[in-house]
Amino acid sequence: MVKAYTAEDINQLYEVIAENEMMGNFNELMLDNRNRNWIPVMEKNMKENQVFFAVGSGHLGGENGVINLLRTQGYELKPIR
Repeated sequence: MVKAYTAEDINQLYEVIAENEMMGNFNELMLDNRNRNWIPVMEKNMKENQVFFAVGSGHLGGENGVINLLRTQGYELKPIR
């Protein structure tokens, strides 16, 4: 996990977390569903204010990650360095 984090490889981070035995069959509940539920909330807040969202690294990568879901909605996301 540290190697993926320092390499800034969000998809590998997602895989490490999603494949963790402790997650069991809860990937959809703990990651995917939560991410999908947050997108409308994020969109509403972004339309009303300038905002900063902080999420755990496991929520960023993957097909149902926050980054991909926002891009699918037409948002342009750029990493901050």
